Amino acid sequence: MAADVAIVQGAVLATFYVFSGDARHLILAGNMRAENVIFFRLVCFLPLALLSYFMSVNVGQVNAVIACALILRRSTEWLAEPHVTEIERQNNKWSGWYLQPLIFLAFINQVLFTEEIWIIWFWAMSPIMFSLKFMINAESKSAFHIAWETIASTAIIGLTGYIQRLLIVSFVGKEFSGMLFPGFAIGSFVGTMAANVAGPTLLNKGLFNSKYLTGSLILLFFIGLLMCVVSETVLYQTMALSIIGGAAMIAAQQSRLMLLKENHTLEFDLLFQLALVFSVPALYYLVGKHGLMWFYLLGSIMAWLFYKGNIVSKKINKKWQLRFAFLIVLGLIVPIFFQLSGNIYNNELVAMVDSGGSFQKVPLPMSLLCCYIGVFLFSAEYSKTKPAILTISVMFLLLVMSTIITNQGAGKLILLVQYILPTVALLLGIALVDFDRKYIAKIFLLFLIIFVPAQLLMTWIQGRLSLTHYMYVISVYSHYQYVPLVIAGLYAWTLVELKHSHAKWLYLLAPWMGIYVAAGNSTIALFGLVIFTSIYALCALIRKKRRSDMLIPLFIITTIASYFYVNTHLAYEINQKLNERWECKSGELKDGLNGPCLPGLYEDKFFDQSGNFIYFHQKSTIDKGSQLPANVMEKKAIASFYMDDIAKHPLTLLYGHSSPPARSEVSSAHNYYLDLIYNFGMLACLPLLVLALYTAYAVFQQKDDDSTLIWLLAIVMYFVIVDNMFKVTLRQPYPGIIAFFLWGALLGVVRLKTREVNISRVKSFS
Repeated sequence: MAADVAIVQGAVLATFYVFSGDARHLILAGNMRAENVIFFRLVCFLPLALLSYFMSVNVGQVNAVIACALILRRSTEWLAEPHVTEIERQNNKWSGWYLQPLIFLAFINQVLFTEEIWIIWFWAMSPIMFSLKFMINAESKSAFHIAWETIASTAIIGLTGYIQRLLIVSFVGKEFSGMLFPGFAIGSFVGTMAANVAGPTLLNKGLFNSKYLTGSLILLFFIGLLMCVVSETVLYQTMALSIIGGAAMIAAQQSRLMLLKENHTLEFDLLFQLALVFSVPALYYLVGKHGLMWFYLLGSIMAWLFYKGNIVSKKINKKWQLRFAFLIVLGLIVPIFFQLSGNIYNNELVAMVDSGGSFQKVPLPMSLLCCYIGVFLFSAEYSKTKPAILTISVMFLLLVMSTIITNQGAGKLILLVQYILPTVALLLGIALVDFDRKYIAKIFLLFLIIFVPAQLLMTWIQGRLSLTHYMYVISVYSHYQYVPLVIAGLYAWTLVELKHSHAKWLYLLAPWMGIYVAAGNSTIALFGLVIFTSIYALCALIRKKRRSDMLIPLFIITTIASYFYVNTHLAYEINQKLNERWECKSGELKDGLNGPCLPGLYEDKFFDQSGNFIYFHQKSTIDKGSQLPANVMEKKAIASFYMDDIAKHPLTLLYGHSSPPARSEVSSAHNYYLDLIYNFGMLACLPLLVLALYTAYAVFQQKDDDSTLIWLLAIVMYFVIVDNMFKVTLRQPYPGIIAFFLWGALLGVVRLKTREVNISRVKSFS
């Protein structure tokens, strides 16, 4: 029953709280009229109640009577709240306050001593009884001119609250969840009151930062700590940890309400809630089901770090900001990966091609952590990040709605997290370009100068010609498919940004880049780098008549051709060695010359011309009668699988399937957009499409003021459109974060140019 109540509470969070828009705080602050708010809520409450019922009963499998009663109670609370807040703003008292504890006690006694629960309906209707007259006087004028930014913020909080509950239930079941949710609810009561009820009141009276509140936080912390020491059951330990978390949450809400005054909470609410969703599987896989007892405490600490961290970061001087920016950008692009099993990914023998669907084994990049730290240290104003914020928020809401409609399982919830996490890098790209555009490009160049030669030298030391994943201290995940394109994209970006100030370094790095993309076996990276540098140099030659600009593409093409020539002439010798050392059983594969035999699940082996294992594909995707290359046939077969499945169920084109395909059949669509449509529907693609069109429009509006914008747009669109037609780059944590970071950087550059143009126009007018 406790789990059922928690799911219903999550459903009403995902509906009524979504459209609350922090109205209580805004009414108390005088920024919104209660009469307008109540009209808006009267229009919305019935559809929201029906949606809550569907999410509770159809999706959450909750008892219909419990669901209806709790939804009715939340509806009446939601409708009465503007009236009660307006009474408070006028320093009056609400005449219905005395009825609430009395009727609630009567209901509790009925539950404990009888088998009836009919008082629940009086309890559910009681909040609205004293607000009917106020509701009659609701005003429709300007009722829909509300703060949509705060609506988006509460939407994210409400929907992720629902997703968190479903994730916990799907991982540990209703029985164990029934011990966790009451602990969360009771322990977090004070923190929740501070966020939604008492906080706006105390802030309005100037008491939210008083020494009395600070003393209460300290007392609350020690009460929770004492309970934690003496508690033995899951329920009481969860409650004790959540009480400690309540103290941290109040401190976090102090900072959030201050940011809300500046309309600067949406990005932090988004980051915090995404981190909370990710923390559910992280706690489960790292610690086990008992680790979820720490969920609210962990969330409270993260909330304090996000909201308080931003306020503190504004006081950091320029010198320290440069140091932090250096560390964050370096951490963003260095391919260091960790696993939820507690290890740094470092495999000497065989590069991981696929995690097999195990969330615990998948290598997660350090970029994730650096991205989130960077956003709250270098957050830009809402007006600067508005296109990115709205894109991430709308995409997240559409993914959640698809998940709710399709009656999802845990697999799709994890997939939702996988799609949305990399998009946050849009905000970091805008913020860091706004901070110092050239400085960021110099860090990219420094990384390339060190990393590219280092990985190639380690490759040759290991007797390979194809790029090695093993770098002794770390291993590079997806060192063939994704990393070469990231490296090529960073080089192209630095070429555009630093051509005039660091030309010598770019010339020296060019041959290494040619060898790197040739050794990386990435056709997309190779052609992209060659075509981009050639066209860029040719345009510079035509425009400025400088022949030296052709040296970079010349170096790259020459080294690529030379590397392939060496590979070709070594092929015969390597194949002879392969034949001599083939010791595997029938149906097994050997990884390179000295590698281990691989299981016989795959029947076709593919080696590069130096004898290094490249990839393998499943038996079911091979057409022996075709003359096309095996990897092309594989992608064609997988695309056909997805398209045929969508054709069989046309409605899924709008909202997606209930779960991803079985990994025994296929791991992904090898096309980001097809993969996104299959899992979440066509609507989920719209935010990215709109952002791409907006970016292109903004760039072409300003191309006469800065020609480099066209080149930056070409780099971003190659990542976003071309590469993602053949892979799922934007879904992968490391390459996805880099791609979205570069996209965000372009948006930041466009905005900077807009501001510079406007300033120059004002000066010339003056």
